[in-house]
Amino acid sequence: MIDNLLTKHRELIKNLVFSFLFLSSLFMLKNNLQYNISKPHVDEIHTLNYGISSMYSGEVTNLRVGESTRWLARAIYPAALYYMNSKMGGVPGITSWRYPSGFYINKNYKSPKSIIGDPNLQDFTFAMKFILGALVLLSFLLASYKISKSFGFLSGILYFVFSSSTSLIIGMLSIFYTESSFIIIINLIISLALTKKVNVLRLYIWSSLLLALAISTKITGLIFAIPIIILILKRDSFIEKIKIEVFIISTILFIALINIYAISYMEVLDQSLSNVYHFKTGHKMTRSSSVYQFSKILESLSPWIFIFPVALSFLIYKKSRELNFLLSISMSSIIMIIGMIGVSYFLERNLTTPLIMMILIISVFFNLIIKFIKFKPKVIFIVSIIFTIFLHLFSVSSNLLEIDSALIKKSIKDSEKIAVIDVENYLLNGFFKLESAPETFNYFNDLQNLRNQFTEYDCVVIKRVKNNKHYTNYILPLDFSLASRFGDYFVFKKKSL
Repeated sequence: MIDNLLTKHRELIKNLVFSFLFLSSLFMLKNNLQYNISKPHVDEIHTLNYGISSMYSGEVTNLRVGESTRWLARAIYPAALYYMNSKMGGVPGITSWRYPSGFYINKNYKSPKSIIGDPNLQDFTFAMKFILGALVLLSFLLASYKISKSFGFLSGILYFVFSSSTSLIIGMLSIFYTESSFIIIINLIISLALTKKVNVLRLYIWSSLLLALAISTKITGLIFAIPIIILILKRDSFIEKIKIEVFIISTILFIALINIYAISYMEVLDQSLSNVYHFKTGHKMTRSSSVYQFSKILESLSPWIFIFPVALSFLIYKKSRELNFLLSISMSSIIMIIGMIGVSYFLERNLTTPLIMMILIISVFFNLIIKFIKFKPKVIFIVSIIFTIFLHLFSVSSNLLEIDSALIKKSIKDSEKIAVIDVENYLLNGFFKLESAPETFNYFNDLQNLRNQFTEYDCVVIKRVKNNKHYTNYILPLDFSLASRFGDYFVFKKKSL
């Protein structure tokens, strides 16, 4: 019966496994972002703030971070506005029509720190990060599917599980920054390389676009030229002179279009190269290069960096499929790591892209090892599914963050008169309970009464359910400051006079 099921529905089972991996990773992403919803990251000024403001001003003046990630911000912006608007309180007659949407963002979102104490901006940045994270996970899903078709099912699911469970990727998904752009690009390059039939014209267009996006993310994006050139050579072994010229010209044109918001193209070059100075001299403090950086790299990339040379050697020995492409990915990873040894400022997140490249090699290696041992294909298939699902569930459960009473009690420890609204008893008990926001009320007639019910309390803890968004996102912020927030749980403290 099991044999029959595996034979008839093999592809369906594979698709279900990939769907499970993607959806559970999406759940973990949402959980992590909600838990840290009120925590800004200083570097997001380069991607979120400058990217969004440029849509209104028409230009970006600070170009130390490339434009590609800001384009992702611009693309996601309308969906994030929709989400923020759906969570806001108030009504147009009270707040005016120039209160929500871009009007609110332009007025209040001046830097990453602007989200502190502002529930509406927190909802907005949560949506921006969640959608970006979903795009990253989708790119992993696509690449994993293509890997499974080319190297075996085990390789594909291991690539997804290993990548999504690493601390570097989990940390990367919590901020809106350039590493996410790099990961999407490298996954698209992998997918393009492993697609069996690609029209030559499409090949050149996609290759030049991906290279332009990589270069316009960070200056290290130039390294992506290695796998892209190998990709083109594999598909088009006889590259005519005109094709090379078209590829170079189209890449330059794409770079020009991507950087259309820049105040000048020389500013793009100058400010991009200024990052070389930044990393070579240090950031606030400076450290000598080589030994310290190398030790930090080994620490951050363990155990992958030790498995990688063994895996690469085995792929060369067994003359793996797509060997030239895999070698180009390996070379790119090695060059990136060597480049980091020679800097005076270590930033762990810069290892994210070379790590993913190493994981690709390691995933293919494990699949080849299993085949080399010569287990039965059906046994490999079943064990692969059980092992990877168990490993993934362990990773998800290890990284899930729960709201507990200690967190909320810590936020209210200095308050005397505390009211709670719709907060579960297991989280907070023994405090005065107020009713949820009315399902129907007239803002003009009832606003003052709704505000007055909170006047005797110096702290209000509320869960945003039912119609409580009118309390959390409009009425309470009129008289209270948002002290802390964990997902849909808000702790408000009365503003000092």
